[in-house]
Amino acid sequence: MILDEPDAFPFRGNEVLHGIAETCRKGHMICLSATPDQELLKKEKEGTLIRLVLNRRPHGHPLPVPEIKVVPDKIMFFSLIQWLRKHRRQSCMVFVPSIRKAQYLYYFLSVFFSCCLCTSHTENRDEVIRKFKEKKNGVMLCTTVMERGLTIENVQVCVFQADSRIFDEAGLVQMAGRVGRVFAYPEGDVLFLCRRRSEKAERCAASLREANACAV
Repeated sequence: MILDEPDAFPFRGNEVLHGIAETCRKGHMICLSATPDQELLKKEKEGTLIRLVLNRRPHGHPLPVPEIKVVPDKIMFFSLIQWLRKHRRQSCMVFVPSIRKAQYLYYFLSVFFSCCLCTSHTENRDEVIRKFKEKKNGVMLCTTVMERGLTIENVQVCVFQADSRIFDEAGLVQMAGRVGRVFAYPEGDVLFLCRRRSEKAERCAASLREANACAV
């Protein structure tokens, strides 16, 4: 049995789904994850799970390492606009810590850019994603619901208020990982905008640099 992203919702911490997986398994179980959680790491320490590390993507280019920029809350919006203008000809995903904040930024940024909104409250999410992919130079305001399982050609990523308690290190790694997934565009820009120094953001950047160093 192969489990993709067992550290993510809805499998993570769900005893019912864990039980179903164990009942269905007839042989070995293979777990695929870029951000193994404490439960998987515990199994590794106990010797019930063997970890194989593959830090290099299929195209051979390094993982994108985010730039961490600390700016006052009052001017963070203008820093975001400056970054979006820099990437005006590319697709940009802007992750925000809450649906309310995503809606707020959507209304204001729509004045300057072609924007869409994608959160857990977006009813036509698949259609929104499809149009965003086709446009190739728009801005998507989104929450953590979009941090995994999405591949977009030539996309750039900004995490707005990356120091928020809503985001954890694993989530930040996944958000940064949206960049450079396509063979034709294996590199890209990742920016973490923080109101204050963030250990989570710094650990995320450090872990990605370490992964790149190990892959050489």
